[in-house]
Amino acid sequence: MTVESVLKRKGGVIFATTPEALIADVVGRFKKNKAGSLMVVNQEGKLVGILTERDLIYALGDQGTKVLELPVLAIMAKTKLRCHLHDTVARALELMGRSKTRYLPVVEKNRLLGVISLLDLIEEKLSETEDDANWMKEYIAGDYSISYDNAG
Repeated sequence: MTVESVLKRKGGVIFATTPEALIADVVGRFKKNKAGSLMVVNQEGKLVGILTERDLIYALGDQGTKVLELPVLAIMAKTKLRCHLHDTVARALELMGRSKTRYLPVVEKNRLLGVISLLDLIEEKLSETEDDANWMKEYIAGDYSISYDNAG
């Protein structure tokens, strides 16, 4: 299982904003898109950070409603953490666990391709486990076929 398979299953929709956008202007996008994070990209399309629901809550707790007047840049996480299409789900889980993050941008050649969440990875692992269990049940029940390679 790779990050690429996770992105294919969930789709490559990216919810993004710019560092200059005002917090007040992007808050509603979390609810509208049912998203827990927004990728922050500069004018060249390069990933420069991530803004999460948690970032918003902490900033509101620290600064009150005046945070709504600030640009995204003021509270976003300037993370360099990212994964690649060929990374395994286990590797992505390891990265998330070590950094204690729930969202991981997927990047290839400095191009943002998508975002995977901890929930996406858990769902992928559960699906793999279910597939393995079904295969074992079929095997035990004798519902399998063996093919031989006659080339040798």
